[in-house]
Amino acid sequence: MAGTALALSEHFRQAKLYTVEPDGLDDTARSLAVGKRQTNDPSARSICDAIVTPSPGLLTFPIIQSKAAGGKVVTDEEALSAMKTAWDYFKLTVEPGGAVALAASLKQEVIASHTGDKRKTVGCYTLWRQLQSGYICAGLGRPYSHLVIC
Repeated sequence: MAGTALALSEHFRQAKLYTVEPDGLDDTARSLAVGKRQTNDPSARSICDAIVTPSPGLLTFPIIQSKAAGGKVVTDEEALSAMKTAWDYFKLTVEPGGAVALAASLKQEVIASHTGDKRKTVGCYTLWRQLQSGYICAGLGRPYSHLVIC
């Protein structure tokens, strides 16, 4: 997030940047809210494991703190729904952790904040990697037998 925030804040100076993390593993959102680094419960789990960290980085947190407007949190179910949306509308296959930005953008509170203002654009940075077929099937809402992964 720190590198992305640095780059985007230089090119899109008026943009508000938000971190997005899975519910219960939102160390950065909590850190931003209180102004100092927080840690996650080591026993907490999420399907968005690719983006989970124990705590914001010692060197990167000050950068994020200076560039981010705040942190958003999504559930695993919202991430799975966003995976389906990414496929249905954009034909993009994204992993659960890569779908969190889209999931946050699709939340009603975010949509409501942009209603009526056509000048606002929401950008989502996603991750892609080799996916386990179970994640894809769950994200698309299909049983395993209906989807072949090559």
